[in-house]
Amino acid sequence: MPTDKFGELLPDSHAMNDLARNRGLSAHFEAVARIDSTQTALLARPLSDLPHGHTLVAGHQTAGRGRLTRSWQDPEGQALLMSSVVHIHEGDHHFDVL
Repeated sequence: MPTDKFGELLPDSHAMNDLARNRGLSAHFEAVARIDSTQTALLARPLSDLPHGHTLVAGHQTAGRGRLTRSWQDPEGQALLMSSVVHIHEGDHHFDVL
C-alpha cells in the first residue's frame, strides 16, 4: 500500500472501471501508485492495442513530461496525474488544436 496521501486514496483499476461502467462511461482506467511518466508509459505501448479513452492514472510521477517536451516535478502525494489515449480519425476537425 502506498504511503503518500494521494496513494492511500487511489482506488485500484478494477474499482475505477466499475465506477465508470456504473455511470455509463466507456473509459478504461489503469491506476498505479508511482511511475516515471504516464505519457511515456502509454507511448511505449502499441497504441492500436489500447482502446479510445484508456487512461493511465498515477499517484506520483518521477519524470513527468507534457506538451512540447516540458517536464515537471509533482510534490509526492499532492497531485492527480494521468494520460489518456485519444484515437483521432481523419475528419475529426475539432481536434485540430492538439
